[in-house]
Amino acid sequence: MKEVVSLHSRLRYMIILFSIILCAVVGLVVYPAVRDIVLLQQQINDAEQFLESQYQRSRSIARRAGNIDEIVSSTATFTEFTVPQGMELDIIKTFEDIAERHNIEQKISVAYSDRVDTGTKLPYYTFTFLNHGMLTDHLQYLDAMQSQPYMVQIDSIDISRRNTTIGTSQIDNPPAQVTFRFSAIIYAK
Repeated sequence: MKEVVSLHSRLRYMIILFSIILCAVVGLVVYPAVRDIVLLQQQINDAEQFLESQYQRSRSIARRAGNIDEIVSSTATFTEFTVPQGMELDIIKTFEDIAERHNIEQKISVAYSDRVDTGTKLPYYTFTFLNHGMLTDHLQYLDAMQSQPYMVQIDSIDISRRNTTIGTSQIDNPPAQVTFRFSAIIYAK
């Protein structure tokens, strides 16, 4: 019976020893290999994301490069609507002639800004107008201003009625005159 116990005892020791060896193999071989595989998978995913972002970036650059001709032609078209620096007196003379043709009493001041506009990257002239006349004449004047070979940018106009009452009846009063106050920007080359 002693042999059976001892055989039974040996079997138990062998199972324990085999379990310890199995745990050692799992702990020393399998776990580091699995950890390395997971780490390698993470590095592959990171590399794939990096390559995808670089691909998207290169596609964007290629798309922009394809649009360069269009941008250059748009820029060339835009610069056709600018005036050379030093032309402010000619522009003022043109605006005075237009005002005279449309019966507008006009006061103009001009300021040059060599600080470039953020949108156009160009310097510009700011013309300030104080005009008096009939509303219909003002509208024709503005239309004539906009038909110049350069771009005249007007952001807002302040319109007020000019006080010109002469008599007491409607017949004695001339048609209502208005005052236009506005600023216009003209880009320079």
